[in-house]
Amino acid sequence: MVPSKSLPLAALALFLFSISLSAAAGGDRIPAVVEALSDSGYAAMSLTIHLIADSITNFTSTFTIFTPPDSAFEAFGQPSLPHLLLHFAPISLSSTSLRSLPYGSEIPTLTSSSPLYVTTSRPDGSTVSINGVNISGSPIFDDGSVLVFPIDDFFRPNFSLQIAGEPSSCSNPRPRCKLQPFSQLQDASAALKSRGYLIMASFLDLQISGFLNPSPLKLTVFAPVDEALVMYSGDVLMYQSLFMRHILPCVLPWAELSELGKGAGTVFKDNGNGFTINIASDNGLVFVNRVKISFPDMFTNDWIVIHGLHDMIDLPEETNMGREDSAMGSESKIQESISPDRSEF
Repeated sequence: MVPSKSLPLAALALFLFSISLSAAAGGDRIPAVVEALSDSGYAAMSLTIHLIADSITNFTSTFTIFTPPDSAFEAFGQPSLPHLLLHFAPISLSSTSLRSLPYGSEIPTLTSSSPLYVTTSRPDGSTVSINGVNISGSPIFDDGSVLVFPIDDFFRPNFSLQIAGEPSSCSNPRPRCKLQPFSQLQDASAALKSRGYLIMASFLDLQISGFLNPSPLKLTVFAPVDEALVMYSGDVLMYQSLFMRHILPCVLPWAELSELGKGAGTVFKDNGNGFTINIASDNGLVFVNRVKISFPDMFTNDWIVIHGLHDMIDLPEETNMGREDSAMGSESKIQESISPDRSEF
């Protein structure tokens, strides 16, 4: 069924955005993780991760690892695989994120039935504690998608959170959080990463409350190449506007976009801020606000479709301030000549 000529955009809020331009597939990171652990004196965990690498990467391509010291392995012996997997969370948690989590927050693990619990007792978060075990230093390894933190000892299986142990110094304690282990967009994100669209992949990796909750989720994502977005990587205030204008709250594969673009084209309006997305097609090509779709149907399923772009979609004022039609054509050709070709044409 072809949608009407004017549809409202979903209101999407983006509060945090972190990228890693050097990210690779999860399995490709394992040798680097193993080497970093070995170089830092965590030989036992280094060898262990080497041996159980398949068990880790079968779950996810992003994770946080908590590594006990060699002395803990000597005292405890070799733990079982379920016990080891308790030390792997299938999400990336930076030091800042861990410090911000309130007491009692749940962190998912690769042992699906056994989450970890934040037990930090200091309101300032200067010492982070999980399952009663302190994180003993800065990350040993951090590439933006995989992080490895040293901890004082093994996490105990069957840990029971003591609500009474919540810090009494917090007169208004923050509500506990429950982090989700896997994003609904994991497969779509993996497709973007495999093609080199790492910034948009990082956006989809975020499990944003209010963004993934609507059911059924329906999205069309127009993904610019990294080269078009990297200039905004430090401009937090731009993130919401930047990504809202590359997403539509409906599934529009290439064939439907081509139909919608015929004649006068189709306009999708956002009643919230007035920004519009214009679909136009000509001679077998489809354009989104004059930006050519260079990689149609990069990823598709029943509820999301991703199309690759060679450039980002500008705000109207950005277009009027120096991006004349002729200049756009010249710049596009220059950009295509120096950028990796991620299209199928």
